[in-house]
Amino acid sequence: MIHNVYLHFPFCLRKCGYCSFFSQKYTRDVSEEYIRYLSDEINAYSRILEIIPQTLYFGGGTPSLIEIDQIEEIIKLFDLSELSEFTLEANPATIERGKLSALQNLDVNRLSIGFQSFLDSELQYLGRVHNCEDNYRVFKAARDAGFDNISVDLMYGLPSQHLDDLITSINAIIELNPEHISTYCLSIEDGTPFARKRIKLPADEITACFYRYIRERLQDEGYEQYEISNFSRRGYMSQHNLNYWHDSEFIGFGCSAHSNMGNFRYHNPSNMREYYSLLQNKEMFPAREDLAISEQRKEFIIQALRLTEGLDVNRFNRLFNTDFCRIYRDSIQKHEKFLDIENGFLKLKPIAYFVSNEIIMDFI
Repeated sequence: MIHNVYLHFPFCLRKCGYCSFFSQKYTRDVSEEYIRYLSDEINAYSRILEIIPQTLYFGGGTPSLIEIDQIEEIIKLFDLSELSEFTLEANPATIERGKLSALQNLDVNRLSIGFQSFLDSELQYLGRVHNCEDNYRVFKAARDAGFDNISVDLMYGLPSQHLDDLITSINAIIELNPEHISTYCLSIEDGTPFARKRIKLPADEITACFYRYIRERLQDEGYEQYEISNFSRRGYMSQHNLNYWHDSEFIGFGCSAHSNMGNFRYHNPSNMREYYSLLQNKEMFPAREDLAISEQRKEFIIQALRLTEGLDVNRFNRLFNTDFCRIYRDSIQKHEKFLDIENGFLKLKPIAYFVSNEIIMDFI
């Protein structure tokens, strides 16, 4: 049975300079056609898989562009009797009070708002279509509509960014007091507008300093860090994303969406015509990749070591019928100063969070 569902809405008003996700220009007509195909995909997989969502996540793109009737059309395709967390990502420029109230009526109980910054100059540089005033307006409107579980995004490590700039955004976020904060260090991905412009990022020493400040400041304000880039008030961790990091099964619907079925994974094409053709031809599990045990172990390690609680060694040993500490003894010894083993969990020390990718890659 599959309990975690991701739905991709690949439309935006304008593509941000850093964005590597598949997206297209939004119009009501193209979104209506897309919703029809998305519904077909959900129906096709529901006939062969038992899908009862406990978490439902609308990502994008800009899901806050979806019309309320379209959301209603999609969610009625699921058995929502066990649903506990229903998240929708929102751009501050594309949502208002009336729509927020309507989302509440559809049982959306968690918003993820893409602030990124509280400096208009930074928002313009990133190619965002909203400004700082929109940030405040939408957050207040969401509270007034009854949302008591709000996550916000913060981006750091922008070219020419100073610590004072970051502090301005952090202060504004803390003043708003969201339940959850996701932080992202700007990276330049191939194929993005920033890559074509050959944008130069700050030195690692600078972004590491920014990261340390974010961690210390948010923890001082009572936020708990539960994953390398994520902080929450107690009880407000993202249940949907925790399932990713616990390497649980999930299914993704929509153009470019990925799915993990445990011993295999698959993903839809990042091309609208190819996605539509796939559904017209009733093809299932596109780009399927059957995972050998060694690959399943790698996935488990990659996800678990991102969590501050770390990797559950006993669970690993049970799942793969092996001895983690024996297999990875050399890597454990090599990175001993960056690792702790407590209560059966292997975890990174905070000093290693910013260089976690290098350590994790050494394990796999």
